[in-house]
Amino acid sequence: MAYTHLTNSLLNFANIESTKYIFKDYFSVDIKGIYEMVQNDTDLLYDWYQINDNSTLEQVSQILYNNASFWDILLIINHKNALFDMPYEYDQLVASVETQIQNYITQFRNGNSLSQSTYDAMYNKLLSDSLDNNEQFRVIKIVKPSKINVFIQKCYELGYIT
Repeated sequence: MAYTHLTNSLLNFANIESTKYIFKDYFSVDIKGIYEMVQNDTDLLYDWYQINDNSTLEQVSQILYNNASFWDILLIINHKNALFDMPYEYDQLVASVETQIQNYITQFRNGNSLSQSTYDAMYNKLLSDSLDNNEQFRVIKIVKPSKINVFIQKCYELGYIT
């Protein structure tokens, strides 16, 4: 799976126009300060949003703010890993579980297969855990679209963005 959708990733900052993004790099941003500001907010700048399977933060940002470049705001206020903390489609979860079982067979059973009942029990447990984890990633905190400029200004005023 390629992760080419991450246009504003740490690895690509040298290749972008700095004026296009609010966070020029993650070294000049007080990520902890922003995260704590969001957690202690009394200004009602935030709301909740349900993410669809296989959505990227760029897509969510485009839908909410009509600007995909604000994806890293969503990343920071939710303390997320953009590659692994997003919901996946059921078929991808099934494929991942099957791969995990095959890796187990290869590494710990020297290629010897499992009994059908053991395979089924392992499959059901891993899939259930994957589905539960997937649901944890479904809802994220967002800056209300009508308040995005207020949020950005507040970050600048508090010195969280330089």
